[in-house]
Amino acid sequence: MEITGLSLPAKQVGGDYYDFIQIDESHLGLAIADVSGKGTPAALLMANLQACLRGQAVINRSVKDTVANANFMLSRFMDTGKFITLFYGILDIKDKTFTYTNAGHDFPILLHPGGDLRTLEKGGLILGISDRSKYEEETVQLKRGDLLLLYTDGITEATNEKEEMYEKERLLQLLKDNFRLSALNLSRKIVDSVIDFQGTYPQEDDITLVLLKT
Repeated sequence: MEITGLSLPAKQVGGDYYDFIQIDESHLGLAIADVSGKGTPAALLMANLQACLRGQAVINRSVKDTVANANFMLSRFMDTGKFITLFYGILDIKDKTFTYTNAGHDFPILLHPGGDLRTLEKGGLILGISDRSKYEEETVQLKRGDLLLLYTDGITEATNEKEEMYEKERLLQLLKDNFRLSALNLSRKIVDSVIDFQGTYPQEDDITLVLLKT
């Protein structure tokens, strides 16, 4: 398997977050999140998320309970109006399965070699709405050649000088056209494509992704 992550903040510090959490020799946690706001306040909230999520992940094999517990802790001190979207899953390296829950985040894309795709939508509310939120989880079987992309809306909502957005359809076409590239090269191509699309228009949001190829 190949796994890579890239993040390009819109300001000196960003509010996006991605992480790889080594649970044991055969299980790896993958996370991506987008904190409301930008700059230092968002980065500080993101750091709290990382601490809560990592603390729960290493003691809890259930992804839905991990996210529910992290949400419970974060909701106690988050300011009103602040929120976090989070996608978290555990990759079983031996069985090639991926168990995930989605807390209001942009739906990750699972693309198969033949071009068929699905999005990973099972989950619950964004973090910070209620400290009692519950989450559903789902397990998907990964096959040889599959591609899994986790990303933040800084990619699909990137805007150019004509006030056009990059949008998901353009991202899907890029994935299909460059499916055979390595995880690292494809990640770089996605970021370069977004930057080229923006042209002279300033980057308004953090650009973050995690890409897995089996």
